[in-house]
Amino acid sequence: KEVFKEHKSGYLISNLGKIKGVRVSYLTPSLSKSGYLVTALPVDGVSSWYSVHRAVYETFKGDIPLGLVINHIDGCKTNNNVDNLECVTYQYNTLHSISLGLQVGQKGEENSRAKLSNLDF
Repeated sequence: KEVFKEHKSGYLISNLGKIKGVRVSYLTPSLSKSGYLVTALPVDGVSSWYSVHRAVYETFKGDIPLGLVINHIDGCKTNNNVDNLECVTYQYNTLHSISLGLQVGQKGEENSRAKLSNLDF
C-alpha cells in the first residue's frame, strides 16, 4: 500500500518513491548521469537537485548519518521503494555493487590507486 509522509522539504513523499508536487500532481524526476533519479527540492529555503532515494530514506527511516550512503538492496538505482533502501558505509556499498556484478574493479594502471604503470611493472 502506498503511504505518503512529509519530507523536511515540505513535499509529500511516498514509500514507493513518488513525490507529490505543489503546482503539479507529481514531480517527474530526471535521470542523473550516474543513473539515480533526482528532482529539485527546497532545502533550507533553496531549491537544489536532490536524490529521490535519499529523500525517501529520510522521510521514512530518518536522517542519514554523516559518512554513510543509501544502498539499493536489489542494485536497481531507480527502485526507490523504502524496503529496497538501506543506510551503509561507502565501502559496503561498493562491495555490494561488485558482488551484484554492477561494477568491476579496475586492474593495473587503470585502478585509481595504482602506484606503478603497466610498463614500470
